[in-house]
Amino acid sequence: MTGHLHALSGAYALDALPPEELARFEEHLVGCPACQAEVAGFRTTAARLAAAAARTPPPGMKGLVLRSVARVRQSAPRSWPSRRTARRMARAAVLATAAAAMVAAGLGIQTAGQQRDEFAAAQQHLSEVNTVLGAPDAATRYDAGHTDRARVVASRLHGKAVVLAGLPPLDPARTYQVWLLGPSGARSAGVLTAETPHQWQPLLVALPPDTNRVAITAEPAPGSVQPTNPAAAMVFLG
Repeated sequence: MTGHLHALSGAYALDALPPEELARFEEHLVGCPACQAEVAGFRTTAARLAAAAARTPPPGMKGLVLRSVARVRQSAPRSWPSRRTARRMARAAVLATAAAAMVAAGLGIQTAGQQRDEFAAAQQHLSEVNTVLGAPDAATRYDAGHTDRARVVASRLHGKAVVLAGLPPLDPARTYQVWLLGPSGARSAGVLTAETPHQWQPLLVALPPDTNRVAITAEPAPGSVQPTNPAAAMVFLG
């Protein structure tokens, strides 16, 4: 049951859980720092998507909406989704955000090219993250010593993994770098980006078939060719 609850953080962050799942997950969330960090990361990413799509509406839109309300038929009450559909709803919310941006463009709301690119990149990143989290073979593994330090959700089917960290902040001269370890040695998977001093953006990485561990080390910025310091977190994939 606990493993099932860990997998609900994405749907919880997007308010896509039915009442019975919501109550159980919130009870679990109180005592799970790893899930707290993951929920915060998803909410930050979702907020960035919303901010990227936000635009000043054209004159007259408010009046048009208010006049339309009286002519729109109210939908019949719908039951809450099952457990099986909760994750699908979380991914659908990402697509709905992109659709909202397209509708805004159709209403004449102009979007700067750079802002469109940033929105598209953020939407694509979150969509790929949700694909890994919702994969049928998704497996969650934690740091060997402290479960709140790092979590890796890996999908061999998709050949990708999502790395989530709850590590302490570093001085500007250093950065946390993620390494994929296996028989062929250590390969850099990139560096973690700070959302806040205590929160790191989920990192989506390609997962070579021979990878059996994921390590995070503190390296001189902007990163190293090979690890130069002991691992701040080590996750065994099994």
